[in-house]
Amino acid sequence: MRQEHRFCAEVYHRLHGQIDHDKRVLFCLDGAAAREAAKSGDVECATMPDLCFTFVGASGEIRIEAKIVERRRVKLGADQRTAWCRGGSGKAVPHLWIGADEGLTQFWLWDHEGFCAKIAQHATSKGPILVFGDGSAHDHCAIDELVARIVAWATERGFKPKEQARNG
Repeated sequence: MRQEHRFCAEVYHRLHGQIDHDKRVLFCLDGAAAREAAKSGDVECATMPDLCFTFVGASGEIRIEAKIVERRRVKLGADQRTAWCRGGSGKAVPHLWIGADEGLTQFWLWDHEGFCAKIAQHATSKGPILVFGDGSAHDHCAIDELVARIVAWATERGFKPKEQARNG
């Protein structure tokens, strides 16, 4: 299993009880599988984020793309750049991007607009995207804090219903 898949599995495991499993759940639908699913109409397009699911009680799906950060950079497929950024034609754009170091000990979260800004800084490059400059602050966290940040972001933007206060 690739590191990116392990990373997604860790995040999914921690979110499992909050996910509505009666609605669509996509997990690491990459490459050929996504192209075949798009041809048959099972997904919106051939470029799908790694995690697509709906929180229990929510009306809308959240989409999350996961990346492994190597030497302050992440690798993107050409289809991801063109489908999701620069006015792309992708129909399933990620709401969030999450990153992990190769050892799966440090984790990051970016909203889509913030991550696309990083991609735009490398518009002429086809290589890995620099996500941290020299000496820049690396706002990393542990995996449980990453999951808490995902939940908080989703709650603030209506992808997850606010918890109801319980009396008594």
